[in-house]
Amino acid sequence: MTTLAGKTELMPWYGEDSLDEISNLPATLSILAVNLLNAELRFKRSEAYDIGSDEQQEGSDVLAFMIPKLVQLVEAMQSQIDSSLDNDTNQQLLELQCRCYWLASAYYLQSGRICNESSIAKAAEDLGLDYLDKVMNIMSSDKSQQQRHQIKTPHLQSSTRHEDYWNTLSLETLSKYKEYIQSSAIVSSARQRFSDIQNEVNKRSQSTTADMEKTVNVITKDDKAKYSSLGLELLERYNINGEKASELINELLKDLLLLHEDHLQYTPDMNDEDNVTTPRSKASTWNGATHWGRLWTEIPSSSKAVTNTREESSRPSIIQVLASSLVASGEKISSLLLMFSKLALSAVSQVQATQQDDSTVKKDNEVVDLQAPSTTNNTRAGHGKKNRLLMLVVNFFIDKMNDLIMSYTDQADMVDAMESHVTSQDFKGLILASLNMIPFVLDDSTDNSSLHMNIFKSVSRLVHTLRDHQGLSSQTREKVESVYFSSLVKSITRQKKDFAELTKTNDKRLKKWQLLITSQADLIFFKANEIAELLSLNPARVNKDGSAEVSHLMKAITSQDGEGSNSTATLAQFASTLLWFWNYLSNAYDILSPTELSIRDRLMVPIVSSIVGLCGSPGVSVEPLLDSRDDTMSSDNKSSSLSLSDFFESDDSVNGLFLHGSSSEENRQQRSRRVLLRKICQLVQCVSLVLKSVNLKLMRQEDFLSTLDFPSSQHGPFLPLVTVRVLSSMSEAIFDLFSVDISEVAYPYGARECGSMIDSLLGRAYSHLYGFSFVSTESFAPKSYAPESIKVSIVS
Repeated sequence: MTTLAGKTELMPWYGEDSLDEISNLPATLSILAVNLLNAELRFKRSEAYDIGSDEQQEGSDVLAFMIPKLVQLVEAMQSQIDSSLDNDTNQQLLELQCRCYWLASAYYLQSGRICNESSIAKAAEDLGLDYLDKVMNIMSSDKSQQQRHQIKTPHLQSSTRHEDYWNTLSLETLSKYKEYIQSSAIVSSARQRFSDIQNEVNKRSQSTTADMEKTVNVITKDDKAKYSSLGLELLERYNINGEKASELINELLKDLLLLHEDHLQYTPDMNDEDNVTTPRSKASTWNGATHWGRLWTEIPSSSKAVTNTREESSRPSIIQVLASSLVASGEKISSLLLMFSKLALSAVSQVQATQQDDSTVKKDNEVVDLQAPSTTNNTRAGHGKKNRLLMLVVNFFIDKMNDLIMSYTDQADMVDAMESHVTSQDFKGLILASLNMIPFVLDDSTDNSSLHMNIFKSVSRLVHTLRDHQGLSSQTREKVESVYFSSLVKSITRQKKDFAELTKTNDKRLKKWQLLITSQADLIFFKANEIAELLSLNPARVNKDGSAEVSHLMKAITSQDGEGSNSTATLAQFASTLLWFWNYLSNAYDILSPTELSIRDRLMVPIVSSIVGLCGSPGVSVEPLLDSRDDTMSSDNKSSSLSLSDFFESDDSVNGLFLHGSSSEENRQQRSRRVLLRKICQLVQCVSLVLKSVNLKLMRQEDFLSTLDFPSSQHGPFLPLVTVRVLSSMSEAIFDLFSVDISEVAYPYGARECGSMIDSLLGRAYSHLYGFSFVSTESFAPKSYAPESIKVSIVS
């Protein structure tokens, strides 16, 4: 063992330290072989560490010491290769030479890729290419060709190094590697060209604005032509629609993390007033530069931020060069949108893969504890740091997608790209995975609660931008809503499991538990509000023949949107989740901690609003309503009927009186109407039951609720607003079913009671919204609001 100058740690070198004179060639070959294998294995292990971590830095220091020493030793031994050596010794020395130069080439090329300084990176890459040429020269020499040699190096292969040249060194495999390096040289050349263009633009603009406080960068037509050539060249290199698309995207992502890790920071916290989502008007005022800082302008999504000033020695990332070039030239903006989406989706996939690996390791360790606790903790901590960076990447590129769409909303090719992309599986997968990435874990050392919130809000902003985009077709906007709604439903269903586990914790005095369950409640609050808003704005439509047309939202969670076989499992789980939350929040007999009491008041309005919104969709069933012998309804109507009797208690008289009979005199349409009327009565009863659990202060959003962000807050308190939307739709449905006066015999017995209950519930809601009520005993809110629409005012 020896030491490195300036360091106190022992550097691993086995054998004699000074080898200026080689007197014993066999012994020197042994020293070379042992130290070379040690360096190779350390090089392989280095890829498992995060860039910048203590383990990675330590491994880099060791390799920086060992590789030059190995090269020095090999070159000193080169003079010993002659005809006097026996064939086996000569061949062994050639193999060790090739392996040594190959390791040096791989090490220096990797060092060049992760270096931030352009000059140092260029020098490292040049040195790596020199050593690669030395390997190929040895492999092509006469002495080597006589043996038709292939050098096996399986110990260098890994999960990310699976190409042939990592397993076997030969002229063929090294030629493939050189082709890969030459294609990478295009990237290095593009970086340099981009830096030259940027520096030229910045110097020109600074010289013309020397007397001004603010630097104004002016891009000329010649500059745009250079940017265009550079951007198109990189687009061809990183073809996201080709066979190797996933590998290329991973290369972009890895390069981004290497060069921008220090800048991947979302500075404001989740309570920042500017970082809101639900009021659509505020989405356009959100400022990415305020939240992301330098990184937002380094990877531009609008022409305003293309020529940001930067240090001349800093090395730009590939996505920075690509985005800046395309935005500056104004070409292929739609391709940049897809690139941002692919990068976010790739980051999500890596987070999910790490999560699955951690779950497998955890299960294995529960059976047999083969790992030291410190090693397991270090591994989890490393994964936690990497996952956090990847989640920040997801957050960043979703924000970039939103900004790009808003900046180029009028471009025809951009609209076409959005039409194609938002209806693709990639978009659906991105939204779903972003809202269901990493579960909250009490014993996790990394607090990702703010990241979960920020990602949710970024997704919500993107969805609202697409929903409000008038250039998109109505079908596309409905598709966006459906994907978002389905993802929210699955997310809150999954989150209920984590929340339920937290409520079972024995010691609720722990500060970490209080922070974690509060963070969970914050996310549930926003998600439930969005669900209630979507459902209340898209109720089922009742037809005069007694059929109900379900909304695109309900079709999405029951697989009636043409993308799979019909299934009501998601709907059943969603209804069960809402009922669990309602029971938890309304149970007055549980002994709750102060934190849980605060959470109860915070979540009551969103959860009840979601239940009321779901009651406005009498169009999907979790059980067959009509038996198989009934042919009065079409197959579509049978599959889209709704019965919530398994979940909600309903009035016995209504259930008994409105069951369809077998009288031959009964008109089939009339029977269908009565069946649907029974469902509406059940749902009205459900609305009445859940509204009784909400006290007056929560209903009017007084005290702390007045400071929270509810959807459509400009129209009044959220729960009364949702109630008015849903019950107005039900009231209109009853009239549409029979189209006669309520006193006529066409209305079945009990319909009047149902109508009276609707009037009573609407009256209470009106007192909180509009300052009047049908019931004289109702107290009125101090502030009244204008009706949400002309239709609402007419129904009112």
